[in-house]
Amino acid sequence: MKAKGSVPNAFPLLMHISFFLTMLFNSHRQFLLPALNPVLQNGIIVAGVLAFGAGGMGYVAWATLIAMALPVLVLLGWALFRHYPIWAWPNYRDPKFVKVLKLSAPIFVAGVFGQLYMIVDRRLASGLDAGSIASLNFANRLVQLPFGIFVMALSTVVFPALADLAAQGNKKGFAEALSAGLRALFILLVPATVGLWVLRYPIVRLAFERGSFDATDTAKTAFALGFYALGLLGLSAGTVLTRAFYSLYDTTTPVKVGILTAVLQALLALLLVHPLAHGGLALANSIGVSLGAVAMFYLLRKSKVHLNMGATALLSKVVIAALGMGVVSHLLLFALSPLGEVVALGAAVTGGLVVYALGLLLLRVDETTWALAKFKRLISKR
Repeated sequence: MKAKGSVPNAFPLLMHISFFLTMLFNSHRQFLLPALNPVLQNGIIVAGVLAFGAGGMGYVAWATLIAMALPVLVLLGWALFRHYPIWAWPNYRDPKFVKVLKLSAPIFVAGVFGQLYMIVDRRLASGLDAGSIASLNFANRLVQLPFGIFVMALSTVVFPALADLAAQGNKKGFAEALSAGLRALFILLVPATVGLWVLRYPIVRLAFERGSFDATDTAKTAFALGFYALGLLGLSAGTVLTRAFYSLYDTTTPVKVGILTAVLQALLALLLVHPLAHGGLALANSIGVSLGAVAMFYLLRKSKVHLNMGATALLSKVVIAALGMGVVSHLLLFALSPLGEVVALGAAVTGGLVVYALGLLLLRVDETTWALAKFKRLISKR
């Protein structure tokens, strides 16, 4: 049996409908069902590939289309059941509608500058050795993994809370919620940065090295991954701080910082591409997003949002614990490499995380102490 006809080009439409419904659910403090969306999509795609992949790419495309459509139908049906407003004819003269357009305009401008930087970045990469663009793309995918798991989940939950607190004029609550979110980022992403740097070669080998992706490609991708990892915390903090500004109905400040960041990244890329090749492009990106996050943090505090998060003390403790984690992970990887890379990498990750957790406890990081006390109470009740 052969597939007939082409697959309708409905992917962009379904993607935007899914994005709208996700925002609708999040605004009603409903996070679980939208979060299960990707799980359902990927499950359907995998099942479709296993069942019909031998029939050709047409079947895979249809499986992907179905995988995108079914979660949208589930969200749509549940939204109707919960009586969420999913359709309205806009009143173009409504002050609220006009306000949304005005707030959105600077974001569109920032998107243009961001795309211009990507053109510069890829144009420079295209003048390097063959495979440089692919190495950057593969490395960026690996960096996006902890970003997608931790940052997007955190920012999705924090954003509605910040918006509510800002609307209530509760500056103290706003600052406390934002400080808690940023502290969580520090605790989660500093070790992720160290882990990606120390274990970048085995991670890339296990993730991609097969078929036409050989040892040379692994080395080039790992080289870029190390530099991309340095900007993970800056990228993540910048995302959360941008949402904080949006909660305060300030879309202009993040856009100004974003434009300056894009210009800085382009200049740094021009300077670093020759001594470091494609690694210089990754490093330029990391420096840019990190300085952009620092600038937004400073501007937010300047706008009378008092963030008493103890950033310096927390960052010092987290860095010390993460460096200890990195040393142990490196030693375990080296010592256990004769047992196979999967075993060695698994032990390095597990042992490193144990050392990191113990380091946070010994250094008395507040969140770790609180989690341990809560765990003890739970055990004592049982």
